[in-house]
Amino acid sequence: MNKPTRTLHLITAMTLLCGLAAGASAAVSFGPPVSYAAAQRPSGVAMGDFDGDGDADVAVTVDTPDRILLFINDGVGGLTPGAAIPTGAGTGAGSIVAGDWDGDTDVDLAVVLRNISQVRVYVNTGGVFAAGGSTPVGATAQDLSAGNLDGDADTDLVVVNRDSDSVSILTNTGGAFTATTLAVGGEPRGAALGDADGDLDLDLFVTSHDDRTVRVYPNTGGSFSTFTTYSTPGDRPDGVEIGDLTGDGRIDFVTTAGDRVWVFPNTGGAFGAPTIVASGGQNPGRVVIADFEADGDLDVAVNNQGTNTLAVFANAGAGALAAPVLLSTGINPGEFTAGNLTGGAPDLISADRDSNQISVFLNAAGPACRVDFTGDGLVDFADYLAFLNLYDAQDPRADLNGDGLVDFTDYLDFLNEFEAGC
Repeated sequence: MNKPTRTLHLITAMTLLCGLAAGASAAVSFGPPVSYAAAQRPSGVAMGDFDGDGDADVAVTVDTPDRILLFINDGVGGLTPGAAIPTGAGTGAGSIVAGDWDGDTDVDLAVVLRNISQVRVYVNTGGVFAAGGSTPVGATAQDLSAGNLDGDADTDLVVVNRDSDSVSILTNTGGAFTATTLAVGGEPRGAALGDADGDLDLDLFVTSHDDRTVRVYPNTGGSFSTFTTYSTPGDRPDGVEIGDLTGDGRIDFVTTAGDRVWVFPNTGGAFGAPTIVASGGQNPGRVVIADFEADGDLDVAVNNQGTNTLAVFANAGAGALAAPVLLSTGINPGEFTAGNLTGGAPDLISADRDSNQISVFLNAAGPACRVDFTGDGLVDFADYLAFLNLYDAQDPRADLNGDGLVDFTDYLDFLNEFEAGC
């Protein structure tokens, strides 16, 4: 992968220093849902530029038979059914992520095969996918995440093993993966990767449903051993995601527990007492963090599985969340994701398991000020350093062009928008 050096980073930063105001405040606003048939029981959903035409497409896992369905972007946010990629009878295709696993600069897929306790890579060659290597993981694997854990030039994977009380760390060794097992709390449900302690590597966040806790494991050269525990008293946590919600340049984390959303602020490597708000529905699961208002700070979305909605919370400042805007999905929304289908602010796509469909919500806001990474309303040197850290860690948040890769084109996109001040 062609990457600029740190010296070039800093020289470029000094020539582009500015303090321009970011975009004006907006409101959470999505169009009505557009539904696409997705065979039986869609489970996982991911976005990436699978056909190399410059816009983001969608991949969805379904069963009976087990396969991955591709939906191709028509360039204006509409989706056209594409190829179906079989994963094998009874494999139980579930959580899915997009990324360049083999280093050839196109967007591959990695998929959890729950029924056979494996993660399998599907290699993209000119828009055509073929099965690659498989790696053993634990029982009832779910919630696959991607990030550079060991500081080399490729992207690694993490998967939660719900019935094994463990997390599998899949280290990329040049297109193949070596798995190590990390014992965690009882019935883990979700995991996220982010730099909790400011040392420029990705730490691991894991929810423990039975223990009513979230564990944060610091990264030590790509391995994880010690942890700090954060409690959700009386409620069992499910999903978890990270982002700078308070605008202080540090990574906070958000989890769902009970029928509530918990925001834990970063106080300098540790996390303080949470801000807690009602989820706007029942049985919230997954968490997605993005700038849905296009106003320069990060907002929060969760899926209310029991009441068939996505709840989108605008950032009210200092980690507080405004009352949610509720988006109606199909029955039992499971995994969902945010990404750019139209060139504006992040859109939302939900896999609605018991309606056999995906629901697409196009964002009515204009393009977000994507380079205000600290969320303080300014585009300045702090944002440059924040992007630099994410870029060097191969963090998916640095994928500014939405093609599923973190590479030099994202660096150039950042420089252009940084210089323009949004």
